[in-house]
Amino acid sequence: TGAETIGGQITDVAAAKATYVSVYANVGYVAMGIGVFMLLISPIIKSWMKGSELPAESSMVSDEMF
Repeated sequence: TGAETIGGQITDVAAAKATYVSVYANVGYVAMGIGVFMLLISPIIKSWMKGSELPAESSMVSDEMF
């Protein structure tokens, strides 16, 4: 999918631009899809976490130590 070059110069600039736009558009679509997927599953993950409360702060750790 790379651009053809002769002596380091791109032979067809329009085709190279179209290729780059296509690649970055596909990357953007995949990123948006992952974002939507994460938004959809976040309530499920949150419901799984309801039973797990953080333990109480240890008496050995105090603010004076820091």
